[in-house]
Amino acid sequence: ASVALKTFLGKYPNGSFADNAQYWLGESYYVSREFGPALKAFEQLLVDYPDSPKRPHSMLKIGFIHDETGQQEQARKVLGELTKQYPQSTAASLASKRLKRLQ
Repeated sequence: ASVALKTFLGKYPNGSFADNAQYWLGESYYVSREFGPALKAFEQLLVDYPDSPKRPHSMLKIGFIHDETGQQEQARKVLGELTKQYPQSTAASLASKRLKRLQ
């Protein structure tokens, strides 16, 4: 899946589905436990698509990756920022649960 998504993004970096492709590229790495490429993909979404509806979930996964790689302080920072920026989102609810576990 990651190869197909990277190919799609290479052909249509400004297409209407590019932000979704970027998010799912990150997910494809995340579910394979390839945290380095996943982190890079999710962070790239934040940079390239600042208005994307996938932004809260990308922040959530960034926080999860930091937690799962032993960077709890960084995880708390990202997840806390998510809950402030998008307090009514599903991602914020999931972030709050993870934050409670991190304390």
